[in-house]
Amino acid sequence: MEEYYEVIEHTTDIINQHPGTMKAFYLRGKAHMEVWNEAEARQDFSRVLDLDPSMKKAVKKDLAVLNMRMQEKNEEDKNKYKGMF
Repeated sequence: MEEYYEVIEHTTDIINQHPGTMKAFYLRGKAHMEVWNEAEARQDFSRVLDLDPSMKKAVKKDLAVLNMRMQEKNEEDKNKYKGMF
C-alpha cells in the first residue's frame, strides 16, 4: 500500500518491545529501501541475518535490488545536476 513511513514507525515499535523479532527487521529494511534510506536498510538486513541465517537468500536478493536502485538514483542525480556546476 506504499505507506512505508508508517511501516517503519510500526516495525520500530515492535522492535523496541521485542528486539529479537526478525520479521520486523526484515519488513523495516524493505520499507527503508523503498524510501531511499540505504544505510538503515543495510543495517536492518544485517540484523536479519544475525537473527536468522536461513534468510540469506532473500536478503541477498533484496540487497542486489537495493544496490541496483541506488546506482540508478545516483546516475539520475548525476545527470540532473550535470549542467548546474
